Amino acid sequence: MCIKSIFIFLLAILSACSTQIPAPLPAQHNAGAYRDEKLAQYLIGTWYHDDDDISSTKIYESETTYKADGTYFETVKFYMSNTTTNIGNLNKVTFSGIWHVEGDIIIETVQEMSMPLFPLPKTGKYRITDIQPDQHTSEDVSSGEKSAYRRKPSTTEQHSQVFNKPWPEPVLTNGWTQFHKSSVGILYYDKSTIQRYGDVVGVWFREDLSEAAISEAREHASKIRSGLPVVIMEKSFIYKLIDCKRKLIKGRDIRIYSGGKLVAESKYEREDPMNWSRIIKPRNDVEIELMKIICEEK
Repeated sequence: MCIKSIFIFLLAILSACSTQIPAPLPAQHNAGAYRDEKLAQYLIGTWYHDDDDISSTKIYESETTYKADGTYFETVKFYMSNTTTNIGNLNKVTFSGIWHVEGDIIIETVQEMSMPLFPLPKTGKYRITDIQPDQHTSEDVSSGEKSAYRRKPSTTEQHSQVFNKPWPEPVLTNGWTQFHKSSVGILYYDKSTIQRYGDVVGVWFREDLSEAAISEAREHASKIRSGLPVVIMEKSFIYKLIDCKRKLIKGRDIRIYSGGKLVAESKYEREDPMNWSRIIKPRNDVEIELMKIICEEK
């Protein structure tokens, strides 16, 4: 998205309920068979780990992709909010480097990161246990801390083809069905725009922010000293693609309105059509709710 102004996007927790974190992984008796090359082959792909600390309203979301060429890329996200409308900041840090396996231990060396958190390079060692086809436990060799990881569903050529298909224009006024309301705003979907491509469904999604949320955003904007004009997002339209089987989601078109005028838009042209986001993750109740409605809509 090419933007010459600063936009305050309200990254909001739109539900008081929290998505449950999966229970600890059961042990698998033949886990010791996965060592060296066999373990390396097993790990190739993308794995995720989620942790939701309700007491502090922080969300830890991690996705790590191990490539066959010995490189890896990790994205870590955490969310913080302490306001009455649950408006907060989504923070993201990325790491990249090299990896290899020795026995039942994966050795990762961070070579680059998006924020200067520690001196580089930095190497970590993690013992892989409780191995099942799509989940395992990773134990930090130095600290003993254990984390459960699950394999992220992979995309196929169909996802790329669907991403590149034409989609309908949004209806700006009538025809919207409300499906969620909170202190942040009201969420709708347009049933008339639903398009189905096998397991994938496309639909226009709309968010109208509440006066309380807009007022809080304006207060936050008044404290920004950047020299650039600040625009408050009051309404947004997003065309979403939802994979009902793999529970993945991807934006295809977004339009931001403020003061009744279109102030920003993007068709996600620079996006990788094969890189879709997970729907089932902590405090993502709105997209989970939308998925259930759209995937069951006839």
